[in-house]
Amino acid sequence: MKLINSTPCIALFLVSIVIFLNACIKHTTKYNCVANCTPIKISLNVSNKSNVNVLANTTYEIVLQDNLSGSIQNNRIMAKGVSDANGNFSTTVDCDTSLLNSDHYFIKINYTWDVNTVKVCYSTSKGFTLNDYPGGGEYILNVESYQKVNTSLNFIKKSTDSLKSAFFYITRDCYNSPSYSLNKQLNVNQLVNALSTMNGMNYITISSSDSLNNIHTKLDSFYVDNQFSGKTIEY
Repeated sequence: MKLINSTPCIALFLVSIVIFLNACIKHTTKYNCVANCTPIKISLNVSNKSNVNVLANTTYEIVLQDNLSGSIQNNRIMAKGVSDANGNFSTTVDCDTSLLNSDHYFIKINYTWDVNTVKVCYSTSKGFTLNDYPGGGEYILNVESYQKVNTSLNFIKKSTDSLKSAFFYITRDCYNSPSYSLNKQLNVNQLVNALSTMNGMNYITISSSDSLNNIHTKLDSFYVDNQFSGKTIEY
């Protein structure tokens, strides 16, 4: 029986794994500006809409990233820290403006919160990403914070149509939340526990389809505070 030397194949396989892993790993280094260094003041101000400061002592990082074609994503940490008791922070970084004003580099504000218990809303289209040098050398991000709570929603089917499917989702103006299916019991009342925002208006959309694939949409809203005991919604 002829023995086959499998060592070259194993070596090639291992090299392929290393190349694949290197392509997936994000490389994080400390950023040191060496040319065209211009200070940028980055501030985040929180308007808290909850009974507690849900963003107190939140960690943040200011990171310079690139989106160069064919390269791995490089995270260059410009600054990092912890927010104050209200969730606010302000820091100044030096940045090579020739990089920031190109199409390949941007500053990302990594501001981490528990998405299961807190919702953060912001009005500016830039949000947590800065693609060019800000006017006046200062970027201010104003956000609103809401506490997420479980709410009881009672769905009652009033439509005489024979429905194939139905779901609902709860939104604020600034975000979309995951949808909840009503398919398990389309033709009976359903009591559903869903995440809503505390001390804020919640907008609910119910979408259903009938046997002819016609789409029906119902809009409703409810305000959640300490006295909220549930909401009945017909569809």
